[in-house]
Amino acid sequence: MSTSASKRFRCEPCDEDFVYESVYKRHLVSRSHQQYVDNLDFLDSFCGPDVEPVAQHPDTAFSEINVDPSSVDTCDEIAAEDADAFEAVEACFEELNKTTNGSYLPFRSKVFALLFFLVNSPHPMGEKNLSLVWFVLKQLGIRTPSLTSVKNFKLPEMEAPLRCLGNYDVAKNVKRYPVYVEDTFREIYHANQWHSDPRFASPMAILTDKSAVFLKDCVSFNHSSLGCVKGVIKKFFHKDVSHEIFAEVVMLLDLHQFQHMVPDTVAVHLDRGCLILYGCIIVPVLNILGLAEKPHLIVRWESQHFFRMDSQETAAYLSSHPLKEKFNKPVVMLPLILFTDDTSGNKSKKWHKFDSWYMSLAGLPRHLSARQENIHFICCSDVLSALELSKPISEELVDLEQNGVTVFDAYSQQEVVVFAPLMFIVCDNPRASELVNHLGSTALKYCRICMTDKVENPDVVCERRTLALALQQISEIAALRTERDKVELRKRYGLKECSNPMLSVRVYADLFRDFKGWAQMALFIMAPFLNDGQKQVLLTLSKVFQIAYCEFFAMSLYEWSKICVAFVEAIKMHMPELLQKQKTHLILHLVDCMRELGPSSAFSAERFESFNARVRAHNVYGNRRAPSRDIAHRFCVLQHLRYLCNKGDLSSGERCGDAVKEIYHSVFMQHVVFGIPMQDVQQKPLYAPGTPRKESTQPGSTISKLSLLINGNLTTTLEWLQTSPEYHLMLGDIALEEEKVVEYRAIISQESSLVNSGDYIELVSAHNEMLYGILLNTFKTAAGNAICLIQGFQFVSMNDEILLNNFECPMLQLSKTIFTTPGSNVKRAVSIVHECTDSCSMQEVATIQSIERENISCNKLEFNHDYTNTMYCYNVYCML
Repeated sequence: MSTSASKRFRCEPCDEDFVYESVYKRHLVSRSHQQYVDNLDFLDSFCGPDVEPVAQHPDTAFSEINVDPSSVDTCDEIAAEDADAFEAVEACFEELNKTTNGSYLPFRSKVFALLFFLVNSPHPMGEKNLSLVWFVLKQLGIRTPSLTSVKNFKLPEMEAPLRCLGNYDVAKNVKRYPVYVEDTFREIYHANQWHSDPRFASPMAILTDKSAVFLKDCVSFNHSSLGCVKGVIKKFFHKDVSHEIFAEVVMLLDLHQFQHMVPDTVAVHLDRGCLILYGCIIVPVLNILGLAEKPHLIVRWESQHFFRMDSQETAAYLSSHPLKEKFNKPVVMLPLILFTDDTSGNKSKKWHKFDSWYMSLAGLPRHLSARQENIHFICCSDVLSALELSKPISEELVDLEQNGVTVFDAYSQQEVVVFAPLMFIVCDNPRASELVNHLGSTALKYCRICMTDKVENPDVVCERRTLALALQQISEIAALRTERDKVELRKRYGLKECSNPMLSVRVYADLFRDFKGWAQMALFIMAPFLNDGQKQVLLTLSKVFQIAYCEFFAMSLYEWSKICVAFVEAIKMHMPELLQKQKTHLILHLVDCMRELGPSSAFSAERFESFNARVRAHNVYGNRRAPSRDIAHRFCVLQHLRYLCNKGDLSSGERCGDAVKEIYHSVFMQHVVFGIPMQDVQQKPLYAPGTPRKESTQPGSTISKLSLLINGNLTTTLEWLQTSPEYHLMLGDIALEEEKVVEYRAIISQESSLVNSGDYIELVSAHNEMLYGILLNTFKTAAGNAICLIQGFQFVSMNDEILLNNFECPMLQLSKTIFTTPGSNVKRAVSIVHECTDSCSMQEVATIQSIERENISCNKLEFNHDYTNTMYCYNVYCML
């Protein structure tokens, strides 16, 4: 940087810097400067009315200073004739501008750090609101930097690459190896794609002596019966619920070790230094002793025979991993998930379309990847389309996958080389067709995954589309001369010829997000108005929703595939017009997608779509002259600030000041300014499981409530229940001292959700049995224990089997037994639906409706339940 570019002309009263002297002189004679100096009178605020402020003149009152983000802004540049006044001003500003101890690094002061957080928050306030904040602070006598200087302040090393691993929480929790599970898939790294594709698993591991071993390395390890054994590493992985790293090693045995493993083998003579390739064994990485000398020759033991490998085969088998030869640092694989969508840049969400791209780390557990701070903004534009934006993104992704980038790993406290291959893209259904050059539902081959014809076999999964097949068909379309022939061939293949850098990437669309709420209660609400065929369609669709929104699923997916096929068959039989819809056929591919990627919530678009609000806010409160650039800059500042305040190191070796970290990690700053949910940043949970709540902060269940809600004095209520012949009260071993009991209206369940009085609940008995009931009320004893009063349900059984209704839901009967249980036994709220009879029906009710300031009487239909009927059913299709 040149000397002239590093110097500024500074106006101390306005706290502004200028590059050119001529601009600085014009500022000093400007109306804004004169009005600020006349009205602020900042020397009088600190030194008293006897001290006169010193005026600045354009010819003599400026100074050249060297601007440095870590430098200290003092009052040395103020030309003062009275030395005592200068010392008084310096003493007053000393507390606000301390940076000598580095506690506010990289900011100049505490005030500057707080204002910088405010200006660059994900929920910007706008220019007018920020000016109001500055005006209020100055009126209160607080010395503040100018709004322009705060907005133009640049964090150190903003050009550094994205440093997700610089965040210790992310680096600690992100999975770098596939995880083998025995029974269920719960995460992306449990599914098949991570295991089958070697691009996604890290090719090295760190031993106890801090040395690194790579795939294809020849190592020595301790065997339980053979002692020290050599082997070649084939794979690294985790086991379920274990953070320990395991290695799949192919054993290389000498003749003595081999005869110990296979004692009945005929004696054989081996050349010196030749080892026998025996079989695989799972070894904890901690048991690997280190690198071993490679053998010169290898003999394979297969089918009870020896097969000698020549020197070239042995050298190829024991060749080093290509990344080990290229880098002399640990190597980490961090697969990425991309999301693309269009969103509105307007508050009304109707106009000013933006196409945007986001990303997240595929290796994070679902509860962490759903947080908005772990979703990273890439780019957006109101001019370019998503495909046009994808070209530079694809170039960067290719570079990340082939060359990697060196970053600091906060977990291992060392520099590592990160490769970031793209695992898949998440989007909505129209965008998914666009990204694979597919025409959508208008094509005869209307499925973007397979070659199904919507006229001949829409209910069958056909040959899967491949990249080679797509390129061949696109070349055939482009080779035609007339547009008419091209249109016909496009419809037949379902493809269009256009430039698409994302054509080779897997694309997954969220099919069910628009219908999730409908599927939870549609069976029970619409049942009286549907015929048997329509009920069958809705019943199988509800079962499909169970699959789509499950938290985990068994590895055996045959039964789940049958449910998806049954839904399409029901559509074909009872609603054949819906068979022409693309989403109907895509349900047949649901189980295959889950087998490859884990539960569908792992590749759901909902968590990414919630991030659109941040992009919209940055555009609404920006100047809208260059929205793509301004939005990207804001997100870049937030990402880099998060890195600095989460133990991120600068190249100079310095770290963010402790005082800045304390401000950044405060609950208020994380929740209000940075938009992170309160439950994720709270140091201590507001309410532990089983804690009662006096006031309900959430509306009660939308399900019809029973009228039996306890009101009034507890003593009176218990006496009435004990003497009532209709109910049976069971207090158990809990002794309630009525005069010291406080009544509450809700309780926190074991799943940390709020359960209100009148909600249907699932609870755990003293014998670890699952019970169901209605939460009538909650009381807190003098000892601080929460006691719940519950009216229970009983399963209706026949021949020792639970009776199911027409929708295959377990039948329940509301019992007359009312019992007490500790609040800690309440597990969660559940959906229990009244099993209606002929006495439950729709009734027309008169009501008053306000239309254009006029109250008009009208009639509406309400569904009235007959609660003399005590039969209910447990809604197994509800997703709470």
